[in-house]
Amino acid sequence: MDYKDYLAQQKNETDHFWYVARKGLIRRLLDSHYRGTIADRVILDIGCGTGTELPVLAGFGKVVGLDNNAEALKLVAEKGFEPLLGDLRFDDLGDNLYDAVCLFDVLEHLPEDEDALAKIFRSLKPGGSLFFTVPAFNAIFSQHDRAMGHFRRYEKGRIDDLLRRAGFRKIDTGYWNFWLFLPVAAMRLVKKLFNKNKRADELGTEASNLPKPLNALLLAILDSEKYLFGRVRLPFGLTIYGAAEKYES
Repeated sequence: MDYKDYLAQQKNETDHFWYVARKGLIRRLLDSHYRGTIADRVILDIGCGTGTELPVLAGFGKVVGLDNNAEALKLVAEKGFEPLLGDLRFDDLGDNLYDAVCLFDVLEHLPEDEDALAKIFRSLKPGGSLFFTVPAFNAIFSQHDRAMGHFRRYEKGRIDDLLRRAGFRKIDTGYWNFWLFLPVAAMRLVKKLFNKNKRADELGTEASNLPKPLNALLLAILDSEKYLFGRVRLPFGLTIYGAAEKYES
């Protein structure tokens, strides 16, 4: 993927209903744990891509964007954020460096998720927080996941257990994308039956451009969940979100 490809990807992440609504979720998630910006709070965003979510995170502290692609990090630097070239699969993050680490839809891309969480735990200062999202319910693992390079989806109990084994405490998780769960799950299960023999490079994703009226409708549906955040625990959804804190004796 070259520089122009990343510009096109950035536009898709700016307009597509899922990315727009997810930025709202991220803002609410951090706001439920923090109140306003603290200048010396250092936040590491792992897998930041082109940096579309960094302005949201900047409302809570100083942001560093980590990604394994130098082309994407050019866009991060152009937006005025500190870029950091690295790959969580192979690189250590250092010890006791960050007040918060963000891991939004990244863990499912890593073959060794437990090892990745251990690295993140070490990189956090005592009392630091991990904020994350992962796709929910491995039973609906589909062509979309394969095309996106996912190794798995997660059950809520599994992600809680992984976090505890990494050393995290005060774990708080919930579901997001509740209203669209049943139609999307049904669609993916049907596609799974018809595409089970296809290779990942033959499959498409669901992140293509949508007609503006449909995109606006889906955004309104998904964004309506903001009125339930912190008030109602949704019983299921396409995404698990959460926060966990590092406590050391």
